[in-house]
Amino acid sequence: MKVIYYFIFLEFLILCSTIYLDQLGKFDWQSRYLGCPTQTWFERIGSHDILAVTTNMNVLGRISVENGDILWRQLNDKKIDFLIVDRSSLIINVGQKRRKFHLYTGAFLSENEEKKTTSELKQKFKENGLLKSHFDSVTGEVEIRGENEEHTRFKIRLDNSGADIKEIKVLPLSEGNYKILVEHVDCSLALYEFSQTNKSLAQIWIRHESLSMISDVLMVDFPLSESQAQIESEFNQNESVLRSFLLRIRSQLEQLHRFFIKTSENIAETIDLIFKGELGISTVIKQIFNQADRSKDGPIERDYFNMRKMIVVSTLAGTLHGLDSGNGRLIWTFYLGNKFAAYRKYKAPLFLLRGTSFYQWASQAAVVFNSKDSADSFIFIFNPITGKLVENFKISGGIFRVELWPSVNAEQLHSLLILRNNNPNKAELIPSIKDQNFENSKPVFLCMIDENSGILTGNEVNLNKNGLVSKRWQSTLPGFGDSERANDIIQIIKGKDINEKVHSQGRVLGDRSVLYKYSNPNLIAILSSNPVESLLRINLIDSVSGVLVYSGKYARANPPFHMVHCENWIVISYWNDKARRTEIGVIELFEGLQQVNSSAFNSLSASVNSPMVLAQTYIFPQGISAISTTQTMQGLTSRSILIALPSGGILEMSRRFLDARRPLEMLPEHREEMLIPYIPELPFATEDFINYNQTAMRVREIRSAPSGLESSSLIFVFGLDLFYTRVMPSGTFDILKDDFDYAFIFLVMVFLTVASYICKRISRHQSIQKAWE
Repeated sequence: MKVIYYFIFLEFLILCSTIYLDQLGKFDWQSRYLGCPTQTWFERIGSHDILAVTTNMNVLGRISVENGDILWRQLNDKKIDFLIVDRSSLIINVGQKRRKFHLYTGAFLSENEEKKTTSELKQKFKENGLLKSHFDSVTGEVEIRGENEEHTRFKIRLDNSGADIKEIKVLPLSEGNYKILVEHVDCSLALYEFSQTNKSLAQIWIRHESLSMISDVLMVDFPLSESQAQIESEFNQNESVLRSFLLRIRSQLEQLHRFFIKTSENIAETIDLIFKGELGISTVIKQIFNQADRSKDGPIERDYFNMRKMIVVSTLAGTLHGLDSGNGRLIWTFYLGNKFAAYRKYKAPLFLLRGTSFYQWASQAAVVFNSKDSADSFIFIFNPITGKLVENFKISGGIFRVELWPSVNAEQLHSLLILRNNNPNKAELIPSIKDQNFENSKPVFLCMIDENSGILTGNEVNLNKNGLVSKRWQSTLPGFGDSERANDIIQIIKGKDINEKVHSQGRVLGDRSVLYKYSNPNLIAILSSNPVESLLRINLIDSVSGVLVYSGKYARANPPFHMVHCENWIVISYWNDKARRTEIGVIELFEGLQQVNSSAFNSLSASVNSPMVLAQTYIFPQGISAISTTQTMQGLTSRSILIALPSGGILEMSRRFLDARRPLEMLPEHREEMLIPYIPELPFATEDFINYNQTAMRVREIRSAPSGLESSSLIFVFGLDLFYTRVMPSGTFDILKDDFDYAFIFLVMVFLTVASYICKRISRHQSIQKAWE
């Protein structure tokens, strides 16, 4: 019976998380990509223009020449050596196999062993009809000539202000028209159309395939609107009472002026909707009261609920992009130069130096990368809203460590704390903070990890001592050292998000006592594995004091490994080699029934007693590509675990199912806490997928950001594809639903207004008659 009740409860949760058909694509969008092109095949076959591409992501696909959309794609498990087109077939070489696909549908036809060499096939099959081209990188001119022609047919000029051009293919059409395919070194693919009669060059489309190679992501709030900035300015004036009063009057007059202008524009748009036949009562009311969705054509300013964000991404192709989270459109692109190389571990980290809340100054962000020609590193500071470069720094000798400095200067700007490779014992700030006294500043602690030896070093940074980095403690992780069995490899290192909000300090038990969480902001989780013994270790260490808070291990654990570290709990996923299944381990830390640090956690004066650790393991019926969690503005909403599957689905699972306190036997106090009884399997239904049928392939990471509504969390998924949506883990408790009946409530308000007026007249008439009696 307990199992039956459990599945009834699970079904109730599933029914609550479903969406309607008219909601598809309303709050979410998806962008599909192929990867950085390695070989293109551009040819005209009959009346069809064919553009086939192979990429560094082992993807074969065909792109529409008309609009640049992907017609079809096939994901391969090994590197694709070459690509040829034979009539209505595409032939690729994958490993020792030769695979054939249908040219127009992408259907798999056959797979055979190699018989002819690659050179023989390339000589037999060539792109027909292409013209020769020569590009001058200095002037940006392209000379076009025929196969056996010595003279130039025509010249065109391409914009060479961005990334260098890698390859140009020119396909002649009828009546002096040409289609020109341009591939850049930043993995972008563009198609132009040139008319020799009009001497006009027009870009038909462009694909930024570098978005399939995203390294890091920032989700930045849009700037305040003019009216919002005006209101904020009233509370930042150190003026007299009379001056403040006059500022308030002027602000209200400007708001009234903007209101009349905006209302007149909305009424004009409403009249236009009436003539177009798109009239609906709810649409008209939203339009008049400025509640319509303007994410597609609206200005770049913050909306009322702060739902729209600027998604700033850095890619491994050396580009920065700014995406509008409302619809996924590309707002700006910035190329970092030909010297770009990833900073460390295929990363180009991004840092937000100043947000958009400080409307007096422009927002700033920074990206860090290395030089592929030297041992130097670069820091580019740019505006994340416009994509314009503000300042750049060259760090001679390279950067050993870079972190965001927690303090700000007088202009609310953070700096980057860097340690150079040639002098890792001295810290410096970039950009430097002028006219600031560091004598009374609190020290900053840095924990450094040698991933080869497993040695952890705790360092203290004192800028009042000329940036001296002094060692405070040193220890060695379990599984490392001089022992013969010490063959561990560090897999994942995770700290806590600096913007993480924890609303509840503890969990109320069934007997009304409180079990306090172990909320240590300095706690880092280190996941290491021993491939020889198939052993997975999890170590929780205080990065300030160096105390080993907890150490545990999982037997028969093999890659892939994934981990989430949030609040007082850690979620780990791994492949159990013995049971041949994916398992998820959950670890929760509690201080107990007494809280040691009631106001703020202090690692240097923490309790000697170790926290209470609860652990549980569950069986997950699918593979896992990435795992993350939701976050909201104040942390009031229950968290959900987001799991990306290899099949392309993004699963939302309530944290209540991944609870280390789920009991085997339900007691009355457990029912009082509304705990779910422990069952090893984690069941889920197709309704739990937040991307329904919009598959996101080869997901590498999931990022979440809070919105202006406590109920909503904004989710951005990136890998080979991009997917964006918003989720409500606890339901829409602070916003009206989409099917809210605006017409009915409007009619009710009109009826009540008229009824109150009629009742007033009747009451007045009766009172006069009684007075005359």
